[in-house]
Formats: sequence, C-alpha cells, structure tokens
Amino acid sequence: VKFDSDLQCTCGRYGCLEVYASATALIRQTKEAMEKHPESKMWDVVNHQIEKVNGKTVWDGYDLNDETAIEVVNTYIYYLGEGILNYCNIFRPEALVLSGGIAKQGQRLIDLLTTYCEERHYGYGGTAPVKLLIAELGYESGIIGAASLVL
Repeated sequence: VKFDSDLQCTCGRYGCLEVYASATALIRQTKEAMEKHPESKMWDVVNHQIEKVNGKTVWDGYDLNDETAIEVVNTYIYYLGEGILNYCNIFRPEALVLSGGIAKQGQRLIDLLTTYCEERHYGYGGTAPVKLLIAELGYESGIIGAASLVL
C-alpha cells in the first residue's frame, strides 16, 4: 500500500488520517483507480460518469466482485485500520464507534476492520480487543451529542 506524503489535508498538514480514511478520501481513491482501470465494473455502476462517484460506488463494485473495487476497499481498510490501531494502542478504549457516510456499510465494514485489527493483535498480547461499533444514531450522532451538552 502506498503512503503518499504529498497529500495535503484540509487543515493544511500532511499525513492526516482524514486524507486517507475519510469518505472524501475513499471517493478520491475510487476515481483514481477507475481512471487507471477502464475495465472496472465501477464504470457501469456510475453509468460511465466519473462525476457520479460517491462513497457507495466502490462498495457496489466490491459486491460485483470487481478486482479494482476490491483493491480500493482493501487499501481503504488498511488506512482506516492503521488509524484505528494507532488510537487503540495509545488510548486502549473499550470500544471505538464509527460514524459518517462510510459507516453506512454497517457490519461489512466492521467485519473487515475487525479482521484487519485482530490479525495485528492491537499491539499488546494479553489485552482485550477493542470493540468496533457503528454509531446507532448514524451520521447525526455528533450533532446530537453536541446539542445534548447545551441542553
């Protein structure tokens, strides 16, 4: 997996997890892969209109067993998985809750990330694995949490 240190985050820094493991990053990675692979079934998913690529496009291609989509998903899982492992190794939480557009992939996303993280032992042998969960309140969970602090 390639780590491109030339990718700048919207915060102005380089190397931020946001650049590699956000929905925006997944869309960028999907478009780049499609441009390199005109044979990809993902082109059919978006009716050959690359501007219609969204965070779900690659998952639709993954469901079609498209090699390019599988490679993009695996790369994305690598980036997000490494970010999760770093947080888990530093903070050792009981659980890590995922939200946002990509979290709509639900159990499939959790299963891929859990497998990735379990294979890497969370950095410490003999400690309980961190549970990976999808936010029950969905994409709006952050807004709801912020509003509850005010109330």
